Amino acid sequence: RERGRPPRLAGASGKGSAAKMGIQGLLKELGPVMVDQFDARRLARGTCAIDGSAWLFKAAYACALELALGRPTNQLVNYVERRVRALHAAGLRVVVCFDGNRPNLKSQVSAERRARQAAGRAKGNELYQASLRARSAAERRALEDSARNAFAGAISVTFEHTLPVLRALRAMRVPYIVAPFEADAQLAALAAGGHCSSIVTEDSDVAVFLSACGAGCDVLYRMDDRGVGQLLRVRPGPLSEWVSLDGIEVMRAASAGRAAARSASAGPQPSAPASAQPVAASSSMGYAPSPGRAPAPSSRAPKVVTPSTYAFLRKLSALSARQFVQLCVLAGCDYLTSPPGLGLRTGVKYLQRTAAADDDARPARIVREMAKDGVPVPDGYRRLFCMAEAGFRRHVVFDPALRAARRLVPVCGGDAAADSGLLASPARPGRRRGAHGAAEAEASGRTVGALPAPLRVAPSLPSPSSEPAGGALDAS
Repeated sequence: RERGRPPRLAGASGKGSAAKMGIQGLLKELGPVMVDQFDARRLARGTCAIDGSAWLFKAAYACALELALGRPTNQLVNYVERRVRALHAAGLRVVVCFDGNRPNLKSQVSAERRARQAAGRAKGNELYQASLRARSAAERRALEDSARNAFAGAISVTFEHTLPVLRALRAMRVPYIVAPFEADAQLAALAAGGHCSSIVTEDSDVAVFLSACGAGCDVLYRMDDRGVGQLLRVRPGPLSEWVSLDGIEVMRAASAGRAAARSASAGPQPSAPASAQPVAASSSMGYAPSPGRAPAPSSRAPKVVTPSTYAFLRKLSALSARQFVQLCVLAGCDYLTSPPGLGLRTGVKYLQRTAAADDDARPARIVREMAKDGVPVPDGYRRLFCMAEAGFRRHVVFDPALRAARRLVPVCGGDAAADSGLLASPARPGRRRGAHGAAEAEASGRTVGALPAPLRVAPSLPSPSSEPAGGALDAS
């Protein structure tokens, strides 16, 4: 490994802002089937896997000005420590996963994000310099707040910011894993291998990776310092196993129109009038819950949704796991930008139309259906679609049991085209990128011990092979 200045964290331009991680609108659409105000103490006892990169980006919002100006700050370390302690207090073991190399599939999205970050930094610097020339304290504070907001849209978490967090985790005897590529896929791999019983993240991509590999896990989103967040119970198999319509009530049409008008207006939404009473989903709407759906969690109070939301959830629950992955690719993800005007609700109708098609042949059928509807489809879209889906299903992850890198879903048959070129990100010879470099710097050449059960990993960082391998460290 070369001496000198370490490389930037790959996620600095790959993960993006915490508010824009993953599939746009997915968590909002799944809101009715999520459990609000869920306490981590109610999670199954065992190991909880955490998306550490998502935590770092979320924490960076509170100290965006300090990070941009190079001022020393402990806020990133404090943020991670508080939440790890909350999970420990809930009786859970913790393992933290970090992004490694940036996949090639993210090159276009990453370039767009870098451009936005550069514009945000330029605006922030301009506003901050103006604040230094301000004549009054009030003007200076206003300009500094504006600069902070501009820098918040240009957050870049670097090696220097990550290294203190890794050292703090080691001091707390908390194991961490640097994924070969994305932490989201690594979390899904840990769940599929039985190495964790729950996941904490901010990124909706985790649900897609879990479906891609046929795994199930309790996923806690937007967890606060108390260990309270929103729970999504992802289960193996078709979405009818976890997108449950039980406990969801449909608002009457007139009330739904008023609710839509209120949501479009500014300011807090008033309470629904007494006349806006929900109706049973199986009555006036003509929908009946399909047999075999998972029962709604007993702790979840009935949620009232608009008829359009209920109709979308009903269509969503009819999808297979593979169709769900394809829907998320179609609606737009980090690996492929969606065609204009196409989102989750529009995309699900194309999955319905092509439900009878073979999974591998479905992308071509979807493209033909979109062309019939006059949707502008870019040249080569079908090939890009297949590559993006392969990015979810063929992602390279670190397997603690094998002590080596492997595919999230093994390559077989016609899927052999999904080679490492989809994911590999070129790095300078002799250097490990991003969090890989931070992990090696923290290890300082020492032997790395095994993680506590049920996680068992190699006694040292895996040697690089034809595909980049991840690694893990503990506090030994």
